[in-house]
Amino acid sequence: FLTIYTRPLAIGGAVREFLARSLPRAVRFMRVHFFIALGALLLGALSGFLLVYADEGWYPVIIPAGLAGDRGPASTREDLLKILFTKEHGGISLLTFANLLFSNNTLVSLLAFGLGFLGGIPTLLLTFANGLMVGAILALHAHRGLGLEFSGWLLIHGVTELGAIVLFAAAGLKLGELILFPGRRSRADALSLDGTAIGEVAVGGVLMLLVAAVLEGVFRQTIANTDERLAIAFATLALWTVYFTFAGRGRRP
Repeated sequence: FLTIYTRPLAIGGAVREFLARSLPRAVRFMRVHFFIALGALLLGALSGFLLVYADEGWYPVIIPAGLAGDRGPASTREDLLKILFTKEHGGISLLTFANLLFSNNTLVSLLAFGLGFLGGIPTLLLTFANGLMVGAILALHAHRGLGLEFSGWLLIHGVTELGAIVLFAAAGLKLGELILFPGRRSRADALSLDGTAIGEVAVGGVLMLLVAAVLEGVFRQTIANTDERLAIAFATLALWTVYFTFAGRGRRP
């Protein structure tokens, strides 16, 4: 899909055009789908938080064992503090870690995008499930008085990473809409007209995941201060918001 419908991003001017105009315009074109996907993510996060905060027995039900790591209902405050504030050193190991995170997150996000072919409902369910896990882990830390510390640990990269997942989900929802409700156009015509914008949003999501992988694999591992982590998180939120809201609003050249 990306090969067929995205514009060529060979070098120079094409890349500048994509980043300066095409990507933010494509995101604004799908703003309704973006907010629907964001709503699914936030609803999942709220549901996960309320379930686990009321009963930590829900935690192993929501969080797969492979993703739980060393966190769980048996974890003490000291155990969680050690995870949140242990610094890691060594440039090569950090870059390797960032690459693994990028690969994993891209796979999950592309799945959310590809499930749009099934009408978008699986896309919403997967987005909701991602939010559910975030809320569950937050509740576990909040029970031990570490809600703010965990928020800093997560959001330093999570603003960008979750934003990318929402972009992929929005593209998947738009794809599902074109397949189910092409209007007076044929499905092929609908995809040919709007497919470029969908593909551009998906490519933009990949770029955001690359940024998130660097933030998670390098900055989060070397910055062990909650205030600094939150400052970076709010800075990235402001930058992405301004970029997608205002970039590319001038006339097309």
